[in-house]
Amino acid sequence: MEPAVSLAVCALLFLLWVRLKGLEFVLIHQRWVFVCLFLLPLSLIFDIYYYVYPIWLCPFILPSQPGLVHPKGNEAELYIDIGAYGEPRVKHFEARSCMRQLEKFVRSVHGFQMLYADCYMNREEFWEMFDGSLYHKLREKLGCQDAFPEVYDKICKAARH
Repeated sequence: MEPAVSLAVCALLFLLWVRLKGLEFVLIHQRWVFVCLFLLPLSLIFDIYYYVYPIWLCPFILPSQPGLVHPKGNEAELYIDIGAYGEPRVKHFEARSCMRQLEKFVRSVHGFQMLYADCYMNREEFWEMFDGSLYHKLREKLGCQDAFPEVYDKICKAARH
């Protein structure tokens, strides 16, 4: 069979499968399909054009449980941890303003910034992104306010400097 015909048949079968089971089912229960058909090619394209900068693409199921990070609804959801490492070496690149725009977008789609990344949000924006209700309740119950810095103070650049 011609490669183009084989690819077309595979694409048609995939679309029928998604139509039958639903996109959400396929993305959540068959993550490998999403990874193979979307994330790996995206990573390869990124690698070709930006080979000094590695990219991290890690799909994961976020369970609906109390804590700092959980889906907005009552069901588990598929999230993707996207990490783009390095800083563009172009004139007029402003890391702080670019990150502020990215953080604003992530908050608007109910996403989360991983806490190992640089954070430029102010305290109010940070707690808009993360659910601090259980966190603050436990800090108070265990008497941690004076013993340990708040998580925002540990990860936010502005709070550390």
